[in-house]
Amino acid sequence: MQTAQTIIKNYRRKRVIVCVTVALLTLILTLGIRFISQRNVNQQRILDFTSHTVRALDNVLLSLENRRSVLQPLVGQPCPQAHLALRKQAAILQTVRSIALINEGILYCSSIFGSRNVPVRDFLKELPASTAKLILSTDQWLLKDSPILVQWYPVSQDGEAGVIEIINIDSDRQNDPRAPAPAHQ
Repeated sequence: MQTAQTIIKNYRRKRVIVCVTVALLTLILTLGIRFISQRNVNQQRILDFTSHTVRALDNVLLSLENRRSVLQPLVGQPCPQAHLALRKQAAILQTVRSIALINEGILYCSSIFGSRNVPVRDFLKELPASTAKLILSTDQWLLKDSPILVQWYPVSQDGEAGVIEIINIDSDRQNDPRAPAPAHQ
């Protein structure tokens, strides 16, 4: 009788061990598969967001490039004469925070502040430059310490004259990877 109980007890113990082992293997396998599939979904979301952001930035830069021919002839004109055109262009280019004209390394006219007399090197060490530049920076005047993208277009060979466009980059409309929600009527 003792032997039968020992055999049954050993059988039950082995059965519990097998059940627990199968359950643990199933759990580990399920969690592993779920982890891998979620990682792939996250990678795809990152790629989608990145490509959306690149497209949005390309669209912004393309619209700036298309309007460059209107802005470059304004360099050298007196600020009272050029200011209205600067304000119009800043209003047309919705992602632009401000547009400034530079002559002889001096910011002399701004679409927001009007006439100025500020050396460009005082607030952007990289400018003026003889080649076009795109600089990531922070705003020092309007919305302090907010991120901006500075687009520089030189109009002179020595790079001391040109146009600066300050671009808003902290915009939900520009960086949101989802489609806009439909308007409720």
